Amino acid sequence: RLGPAVLGLGFEYLSALELPEIAQPILEALRDATGASTHLAIRDRGDIVYLSRYASRSTLASNIRAGSRLPAHASSMGRVLLADLNDDELEDIYGDGRALESFTDQTPRNVKILRAMLRDDAARGHVVSRSFFERGVVSVAAGLRDSTGCAVGAINITAAEQSVDQSTLEGEFKDKVCEAARAISASLGGGASPLRSAAE
Repeated sequence: RLGPAVLGLGFEYLSALELPEIAQPILEALRDATGASTHLAIRDRGDIVYLSRYASRSTLASNIRAGSRLPAHASSMGRVLLADLNDDELEDIYGDGRALESFTDQTPRNVKILRAMLRDDAARGHVVSRSFFERGVVSVAAGLRDSTGCAVGAINITAAEQSVDQSTLEGEFKDKVCEAARAISASLGGGASPLRSAAE
């Protein structure tokens, strides 16, 4: 039973609790259309928190489940959500020039490299990653926006690198992820507005 302490979670987090229910049919359809696992997450400062996961029927194993956390700087959904922040907001999370934990040679090693990535991500409006957090895993992510235009969450697909070619990943799969993100955003009263530049 919820008590007064739940207010400490913050209203932004509480409003995100309806996201899994809204997103479920769209993420299941996205999984079926791509054959890849689909996920939904929100950001909690420098982490992303998974709210739901719909596993593919492939052999790609994953320990991700609802409640799992990953460093935002090392994940495709995290990059989508961080790219919506301005420099002051990023500095509040990471400080200036701080070293970041590396998981593969694709993970940004410091905040300066991360900022450059986020500027590109903001201009593109989505993130395609290869071996960014885990070697041999590819991902496409896009943000979810509410009626104010702010990113309130993100979705992605993940697959084994050998199971999908580059043109499909950056073409058909990217389009399907972005279309799913727009559909979920529409249910939240949001549109398809681009990410705010991290240079703002």
